[in-house]
Amino acid sequence: MIVAIQYWAGDQEPALALARLIADIEPRRREDVILVLARRSDCLESEEARRTRDYCSAKLSTMLLQSARPETGHPAGCFGLWAGTLARLTKLHMEGFIPWGHTAVATLEADGGPINPRWLDMLVTAHARTLTQNLRVTGWVGDIPMPHVNGNLVLETGLLQDYPSLFACPDQAAWDLHHAKVLLRETRSCSVILNAYATRDWTPGCLTPMSRETAWVHGVKDDSVYRYARWALNNLWSTT
Repeated sequence: MIVAIQYWAGDQEPALALARLIADIEPRRREDVILVLARRSDCLESEEARRTRDYCSAKLSTMLLQSARPETGHPAGCFGLWAGTLARLTKLHMEGFIPWGHTAVATLEADGGPINPRWLDMLVTAHARTLTQNLRVTGWVGDIPMPHVNGNLVLETGLLQDYPSLFACPDQAAWDLHHAKVLLRETRSCSVILNAYATRDWTPGCLTPMSRETAWVHGVKDDSVYRYARWALNNLWSTT
């Protein structure tokens, strides 16, 4: 699996801190996951990004990647970063620069984080179950403002070759809503990724029991999930 942490200049700092957390959670190096630090086209490669890549490489194969899509702003920039990241990863995969076993990509954002020390294994297992159902997307499905799959998801890169329309979206449209019809057709909805839109102040009392089924919480507008993971890494997960 490829884990792509997407960011732009405005959230580069928390995204890179999140990448370091992901590396710190792993007790030893693993070869079944590639970590990608994926920045928007208008975000320059920073020295901190290079240091973070080197830091994370001790635990996971880590690469820096820049989207070639020109879109900026909101919501167009969000779509451009997602589509551009997947386009570049697909191209690298087809050219043999990424091992063939890594056909699944988790597209994640900086306003979220892991809440279980085995969150990567949980994502891998959940997506494997999705594939057994002849589906190619694993994610959270919501009904507001319309049925759709949240963009923090896991998908097979082959989906993009079968549906090239996924690489286009009107500038003022939220891409996960615009492409809901295609993505819903391919999605197994499950709780391994939770969309907790615009929430704050998450506590260990909430997150610890949730972590039985949820690996990643997305949409949090403060650093409470990140702080929980750091706390749990030092005080809870080290004893499990």
